[in-house]
Amino acid sequence: MGLTILSLLIVVLMGLSLGAIFSIWIGGLAMGLLFLLTWPLERWLSLSLQFGRLRLLWFGPIVWLATGGLYLYTLFGTPALQQRRTNVAFKPMTQDVVATPNVIFPKQSSGVLRVEKDTFTYELTLRYRKGVKLQIPKITAHPIFNGPFVMPADKPPKIRFHKSKDGIETKEWVITLVPVSTGPLHTPRFVIRYLKDGKWKKIVVARIAVDVSELGKPQQLLASLRDMKPPTLPERPADQLPWLWISIFATLLLVSLGGSMLLRYQQQHAAPALPPHEWFEVEFDALNKQKLLKKQMFKVHYYALSEIFRGYLERRYTFPALESTTEEIIQWSKEHDMLEQDIYRDIRKSLQWMDSVKFAGRQPADDEMDELEKRLHSIVRRTRQTAEELKKVEEQQREAKGES
Repeated sequence: MGLTILSLLIVVLMGLSLGAIFSIWIGGLAMGLLFLLTWPLERWLSLSLQFGRLRLLWFGPIVWLATGGLYLYTLFGTPALQQRRTNVAFKPMTQDVVATPNVIFPKQSSGVLRVEKDTFTYELTLRYRKGVKLQIPKITAHPIFNGPFVMPADKPPKIRFHKSKDGIETKEWVITLVPVSTGPLHTPRFVIRYLKDGKWKKIVVARIAVDVSELGKPQQLLASLRDMKPPTLPERPADQLPWLWISIFATLLLVSLGGSMLLRYQQQHAAPALPPHEWFEVEFDALNKQKLLKKQMFKVHYYALSEIFRGYLERRYTFPALESTTEEIIQWSKEHDMLEQDIYRDIRKSLQWMDSVKFAGRQPADDEMDELEKRLHSIVRRTRQTAEELKKVEEQQREAKGES
């Protein structure tokens, strides 16, 4: 489930980022494609990425249908048309930031613009209390002001600051626009963020509908437009979106996803764990290859052998033998119903004998060392798992892999 949520967050974040950088249509198409790519990812990892009962793969067509529906709504929808602006005095401010958009149509337009003959003015007035920290997007650089509409070079946009009055500061954008497309168009939607009481809040500048008709010859219009001059007052706003933090967050998510997939792959393709008795034999042979006894390093050898034997008991009976003292292991083996008395005595004798070498500095004789090895192998042979127990353990391991 954790891998599914992580994949969902990555896809949504990448789709939103592309939508913010390019357009909502590109973001929607990319998000749907990324959801479809989860299908080969599922086959590669041999798992099912699903959110509840819904697989991530199915989110792709859902996102595409939603994007297509939004496109059709935008194409055929006709938002309410705002009429010619009238001079209205500003109302007393009840909020920290107030943004008021307005559109001024030419008198002869009757609310419907003609491409080759009419221009109109877009005004955005931003009022805010003195001391409020703002993050304002680049108003004049919005794609709508350089796409469906253009800004004539002989009428560059103007940005005005008004002196503070009663603790209220005012900033105003006045942009002259010429439409280059017909149909129901609209002005941009802006998001302005501001800091209050240590928390970032936002206000939304709504769209205004603009109806355009009588499209003439676009080349005549475009030929009359020159390169746009810079605004009267250059803007230096902060970025609307914290792209640095989004990039860092996306990188961390990608790294986490890659690590999760690698761990999942290693878990599924890792060699199955050895049965306890086979593990004991492998570790015992590896210890003997070090030839510590020939080097008279008795304490080191029997300390390691004691750990190996304790590790066998822990794996065989799921008892924390490595963290237990010899007395605790002896008491456990005495009370264990599955152990016969002779096995219990051999376990006790073996552990106490190795402790005498490790802690009391006992010098073992050759026959004592041979007898200990035979006794340990005998304990392992008599307590090894049956075929039914091994099969049950394998099934539990497969179920654990499937859940992870």
